[in-house]
Amino acid sequence: MTISKKHAVALQQITHGDDAFAQSAVIIGMHAGQFGDWEMAGLVREATATEVAAAKGEKTVARKPRKRSPSKTPAAQTPSV
Repeated sequence: MTISKKHAVALQQITHGDDAFAQSAVIIGMHAGQFGDWEMAGLVREATATEVAAAKGEKTVARKPRKRSPSKTPAAQTPSV
């Protein structure tokens, strides 16, 4: 049987037993049961892939913002008479 683990971000400072997490800290490999309990209490949220990669020290790829094509930009509206 495998134990499901989740990655979480602390929404506030958390002290639980010997564990202490600063606000916005990424918690890697949290047990799913504990994650569910803490999420319901509003202490954590699920971390994004980018947050997990940054916490692990992995290189993250920044993507360029998409450019809008001129045909999709809203036309200047003239007041109707």
